Amino acid sequence: MPSLTLTPRGHLLFTVTDDAVQPSAALSRRLESAFARGSGHGLLELGAAEVGTVLPADFGYWRDFAARLVTAICMHPDFEAHHAAIPAPAIEELEALAAAAPPMRLRSRFWRPTRRNCRRRPGRSTCRSAAR
Repeated sequence: MPSLTLTPRGHLLFTVTDDAVQPSAALSRRLESAFARGSGHGLLELGAAEVGTVLPADFGYWRDFAARLVTAICMHPDFEAHHAAIPAPAIEELEALAAAAPPMRLRSRFWRPTRRNCRRRPGRSTCRSAAR
């Protein structure tokens, strides 16, 4: 079945697995084509074109995530300005989105942040993947 896989660097990939729930062949082709062009294209397809489509949990989560972004862009007062900044959601909204995420596959099953591959900087932390 088609699925979305999250890489340690935060990219979404369209992958095929052997799970039971399966979207239609036409939907799978549309999403595979969109994600082949990149995560942004795939998310735009989900958030703008598949809003009313019944989807497996991982696709549904990312569709809802992308639909929020599409709505924010369309509702922005400077929508016609091509480089208008879209404000980030409030931290509470981001925490709720993270808490609502269904179980998803990671491209590197063994990736996890460790003290050795994470650096703390004022205002942000960065981690490199640690595949074992």
